[in-house]
Amino acid sequence: MKPSTILRLFVATALLLLACSCQKDKRYEKSEKETLTLRVYEGKNPLGNSVKYYVHLYDGATKWYPMIYVWEGKNDWGLEPGYEYEVSVWKHYVKGSETMGGGHSFEYEFQKVLSKIEVPLLTMDDILWKSIME
Repeated sequence: MKPSTILRLFVATALLLLACSCQKDKRYEKSEKETLTLRVYEGKNPLGNSVKYYVHLYDGATKWYPMIYVWEGKNDWGLEPGYEYEVSVWKHYVKGSETMGGGHSFEYEFQKVLSKIEVPLLTMDDILWKSIME
């Protein structure tokens, strides 16, 4: 293969990768790095359905908040029940997604586990179900 052909292939590949990465960034209004406190709840919800959710403990909260948008197959971060995790994530705010209440739609992108501590399993009473049952 001629050096000029190799160079053309390299440049074409680089341009394609650059175009793909730029396209992904255009979906987001902004992104910020966050640290979340998470656990995995596996059990029944108030409707009697078997569920498995990542749950987040907000600063100062006494109950865990289900993160339904994280537990949809492709977003499984490999966390296990019986542990409390501190994880590093990117929080991406989706462009044009303001809700009527002024909030934004966002997506989390997992980065890494910062800590993992063994804890008792969560019960149904530990979860703030009202947040997803309305």
